[in-house]
Amino acid sequence: MEKNQNRVYILDILRGIAILGMVLHHGLVCYEIVFNKTVDFLYTDLFYAVQLVFVAVFLLVSGICTNYSKNIIKRGAIVTAAALIVSFATCVVLPRLGFSGLNIYFGILHMFGFSMLIYGALKKYFEKLNPIFGIILFTVLFALYYIYYQSEPMTDSWALLPFGILPYDITSYGDYYPLLPYMFMFLAGTYLGKFIKRGAFPDWFYKIRCKPLELCGRYPLYIYLLHQPIFFAVLYLIQIITG
Repeated sequence: MEKNQNRVYILDILRGIAILGMVLHHGLVCYEIVFNKTVDFLYTDLFYAVQLVFVAVFLLVSGICTNYSKNIIKRGAIVTAAALIVSFATCVVLPRLGFSGLNIYFGILHMFGFSMLIYGALKKYFEKLNPIFGIILFTVLFALYYIYYQSEPMTDSWALLPFGILPYDITSYGDYYPLLPYMFMFLAGTYLGKFIKRGAFPDWFYKIRCKPLELCGRYPLYIYLLHQPIFFAVLYLIQIITG
């Protein structure tokens, strides 16, 4: 039996935690760039492991939420448009302001936008899979392709950039989340969401609340688009004031 509620608040909470983790990460990166310092923790195995957990949570929750979306293709188009704005800002505007190394050719917004568009276009085919099989299949595909992606494959062509294969002549880049392997975790979430929507989880799962985190989880796109310009402006101002 499906739960008669429009929002499962724990999904907003989890997404809020993930987006705040991303904000903290980007804040530290902005600090490195503006003050020309290194935050050693960002380059440890522990940080990479924690980062992967946060990304996996965000991917799963986003996939789960497709079960509550009225128009996933419209959402995908909006996110993709925002991703193109981010690419223009980081590849054209920021270099002219003297900030290099932040070029976002295919970041997390690109990945989410294209994942939504692909899922929305092929939804009737994805829904033919048994949900349990779908969860297992796409989780395994994610793990296998992630291992390949971690080997840092490279090629002569820029066309394979969305698939985790960097071109040899790429000089610098910032936020990079290729469609593969990350879309596989997003797809696993779409099947997990079917069980959540039908009320298969314990009652506490649908009742837990934390309004500050829920607020962050409801507006991840706005937070993503606004937090880095704010960080840069504040840190750059501090740099000027402190000399």
